[in-house]
Amino acid sequence: MVMRFWLFTIFVVIPVTVLPSRAADTLDLRDMAGWRIVVDDDASPAERYAADEFHDLFLKVTGHDLPTVREIGESDGNIFIGAGRALEYSSLDYTMKQDYAPEQLRVVVQKDNIAIVGGRPRGVLYGVYQFLEECLGVRFLTRDHVHVPRLESEDSGRLQEVDFTFTPPLTYRMLYYTEVMQDPKLSARLRMNATGPGMLAKFTDTQKARIGGYVTGYFLLHSIGSWMGDYDADSDPAIRALQKDGKRSPRQFCMSHPKVIRRVTANVALSALKHGKGATIRVVPEDAGRCECERCHGIADEYGGAHAAVVIKLVNDVARKVAMVRPDLTIGTLAYAWYRKPPENMPVESNVRIQYATYHACQRHPYDRLSCPTNVDTVHDIRTWRTLTDDLCFWHYSVNFNDYLAPPTNLDAVASQIRTSVALDGRGIMMQGPGSGLNCPFADMMMYLMARMMWDPGDSPTALREQFIDLHYGAAAPDIRRYLDLQRRTQRNGEGHSNCNGPFDEFGLSVELGRKGIEIFEQARAAAATQVERDRVEKASVGAYRLALGHLWYGKAPDDMSDTERRDARKIAGRLFELCRMHDVRENREGQPVRVAAQRLRKALDMKDGEAF
Repeated sequence: MVMRFWLFTIFVVIPVTVLPSRAADTLDLRDMAGWRIVVDDDASPAERYAADEFHDLFLKVTGHDLPTVREIGESDGNIFIGAGRALEYSSLDYTMKQDYAPEQLRVVVQKDNIAIVGGRPRGVLYGVYQFLEECLGVRFLTRDHVHVPRLESEDSGRLQEVDFTFTPPLTYRMLYYTEVMQDPKLSARLRMNATGPGMLAKFTDTQKARIGGYVTGYFLLHSIGSWMGDYDADSDPAIRALQKDGKRSPRQFCMSHPKVIRRVTANVALSALKHGKGATIRVVPEDAGRCECERCHGIADEYGGAHAAVVIKLVNDVARKVAMVRPDLTIGTLAYAWYRKPPENMPVESNVRIQYATYHACQRHPYDRLSCPTNVDTVHDIRTWRTLTDDLCFWHYSVNFNDYLAPPTNLDAVASQIRTSVALDGRGIMMQGPGSGLNCPFADMMMYLMARMMWDPGDSPTALREQFIDLHYGAAAPDIRRYLDLQRRTQRNGEGHSNCNGPFDEFGLSVELGRKGIEIFEQARAAAATQVERDRVEKASVGAYRLALGHLWYGKAPDDMSDTERRDARKIAGRLFELCRMHDVRENREGQPVRVAAQRLRKALDMKDGEAF
């Protein structure tokens, strides 16, 4: 029997494999033309969809168009997708004699039969994808690129007998990229089991059922204002947060004010009666500054100066009230911005979920670098929160909100973000990318890398990145690799510990990197063997063109900029915006269309409105 399990330390995830005690028999894919796919009459929609996915991709790899049946006429040559009566009376019946967790999967390959089983709702579907990837070499790279290998040698078509069980360490996995959120098929193939709240209403019940539905309750958005309802704050301004300038905040509430506590608690408790079993109710401050009143400062001082104490005190009050009427519900809140620091010795109620947002973390450096004081502090905060609650999840960032078109800045940090979250028993991760900013530079690669790492933190980020580059860029891969290696070296030599809102040079990126990158991408484009590869190279090159414009991108032209430099900048900008149109690159920063960046550049270069670059 082959098993894989994980040894976790704070920063290292080590895969350990226990090998069979005897030489395994093999199964030749070329000899499987007469096999059949077996699905029970009582299979769930996700299990039926799993059988369809298996059929279609197995056909592409092997050329075998296997029939899907409900009953078996032969004891051999069966691929059981999910549990059922046929499996119960087969040689693999023992796979049904245990309970499986909702996403736990088990793949058993024998010389005469195969079984892919697991928990509901998604274990079997994910088991099929695991088989397709690990046994057949299929790779789900992007929305429109599934790598399907060919059986080129005798060895490549042989499967060893194996009994493999895997349970993903994270209950909740979400990529906040529109490319994934709007596509249930891609989401399932990447084993991302959550989507944005706004997307759920767009999918039919059939679409959701066939991928096993979505996990909810971990994306904890700001909500205090909604719980205050139509309360007239103008007639009672003290319920608003006191700002440093002495004015009252138009957005934030004073969460220590007795009226706020009573109203929020009462409204949440009333709402609790209407929620479904096991739901999560969000009680989260608005995305604005903290209250500076004496009462809030007094609570913070009582718990080590951490203003999160004000939030947790309110949330604990709400949680206790809700537990009296609906003990099955969870109250969710954030640890974010001014309330990210954990309060000293302040227990969190057992029915409260904390989502720690790494907004202030350094994007450039891994979490295990002593040379990065910002991330050392971040990990310390996470550890402390973990001592206060057993229900901790994460809101990570893989984005620069002010600069969507710059290359990804967390190439060396993202694996440690995920592994640290898992090692500290985090229940889930939402990785926020550019949201509606479709087709940003190397976003496809980052989505693939992060999805694979969230599913299996033991994977090698370097191997995953190299694999994506080779398969996606083909003949242009050596040049793409050369650019990314140059970017990583440039970033390592830079200074600063910027979060997800900094200017490009605080991440170690530079104009020189952009200009050199343009040269490399032109070589990659020339090396590409097909138009598809050239298109992929062009889309990735957007980041280099943007870097070559430096601070001009922010609308700032140097005082001593020469006419020659202006002409050069216009040429680079013209090509950049041409690439954006060609490859549907829509936003240049959060909520801002690319055309706004074009207007900003024209102004910086003393051009007329609408003038061609």
